[in-house]
Amino acid sequence: VHAGYPLDVEALLIIELDGPGVEVDELIKRVEAIARGCGSTTVQISNSETERNLFWAGRKAAFPAVGRISPDYLCMDGTIPRGALPKALARIRDLSAKYDLRVANVFHAGDGNLHPLIL
Repeated sequence: VHAGYPLDVEALLIIELDGPGVEVDELIKRVEAIARGCGSTTVQISNSETERNLFWAGRKAAFPAVGRISPDYLCMDGTIPRGALPKALARIRDLSAKYDLRVANVFHAGDGNLHPLIL
């Protein structure tokens, strides 16, 4: 799946908004301002259902893509409070460095479901 994701980034966040058009337009502005304020280098907005589906197809293809890199990866499945996500990701990064492990993180940030994939 070629979802058009930037290839030069350490992390990627997909945000889906819903509501009346005027409300969504305002939410897009707010989300973009927050993303840029947090250091985001790229903000892509789907302009059609086809683009929206492509964004999600890329996310759904994350596990198969990792499988091509490392066919025998170990998938963990944890749940954490949403507010603890930055700390959990930093801890995973530190542990992967300490034990020389390659780790890819796939998660549902909105509900705190985290899948560290140990390659």
